[in-house]
Amino acid sequence: MTRRWHDGAVATRSGQPSDIDASLIASRHFGESVSSCVRFTTGLRHWVYDVHLESGLNVVVRLSHADNRSELAGGVLWSNRLTQVGVPVANVLAHDVVAEQPFMILERLPGSDLGNVFDDLTDDQIGSIGRAVADMHKRAATLPSATGYGYATDDSTQLHATWRSLLEGQVDRAHEWILAADVVSPAWSTNVRAALDRFPGLDDVEPSAFLHDATTKNVIVHDGAVSGLVDVDEMAFGDPLWAVALTRMSLLAAERPTMLADVQAEALGSTDNAKLDLYTSIFCLTFLGEIGQAFNKSEPPMVDQKHRHHLEALLDSML
Repeated sequence: MTRRWHDGAVATRSGQPSDIDASLIASRHFGESVSSCVRFTTGLRHWVYDVHLESGLNVVVRLSHADNRSELAGGVLWSNRLTQVGVPVANVLAHDVVAEQPFMILERLPGSDLGNVFDDLTDDQIGSIGRAVADMHKRAATLPSATGYGYATDDSTQLHATWRSLLEGQVDRAHEWILAADVVSPAWSTNVRAALDRFPGLDDVEPSAFLHDATTKNVIVHDGAVSGLVDVDEMAFGDPLWAVALTRMSLLAAERPTMLADVQAEALGSTDNAKLDLYTSIFCLTFLGEIGQAFNKSEPPMVDQKHRHHLEALLDSML
């Protein structure tokens, strides 16, 4: 295979990791040359590379900015704990989260992100995948509950005192993004916040563990079945329907049917459609807030106005 030191997805800002870093780390750890190193196109916080070594071994190298090393440490912690309760996460082969360039090396699960293969799946396969993801949530829920709500990289993470305050924080963050990018009207965040403020029963949610990022991303599918889960830097505590809503919103944003999310909600025993709509509207606002943001790219992508209008129409229908 031809050696590839650079690809089009590599960030160019000073101080950011690159495929050169990923190749050197893999080469040093396994003691052999790297034949290819290509950055995955998904992900907002880390630089993740699909690495092939000369022996044929295929691994994943995850790099973080030094300021975010605690998230990689969380990935090591929660991968180990989830493995113990039977969640099929990618095995951690090596890690050094205190290095100048923090890294994790993981097994390369067979297959691709669910979102990449979704359109090729049958309804039966989608149903089976939905139930498999719901089972992951149920297994995660056997971990000890937290004393608060939100996303924990470790046991010392400061969490929200209430579930409602976590939801309010999500709306506030999206509002800040919207103001910063100046692409979407801030009236949308005002309307979503009003819907949240008048919604009853949120104080009854228990702080159970669930997998907030097990959506159309991070769930790896091979031959129509789940092969495992990746990206578990944090554990969420609260209502697992929150993760179902993110899956639902991802499908709606891509103009896909929502059967996958519907199956998950049913498997988790949820019949609260009003709550699912509320959660989905908050994620729709978040998707609008992401428009015009650079995140870990060198510059923000061009605004897709058609997609923006699609999201706004979805949010309007839910509100």
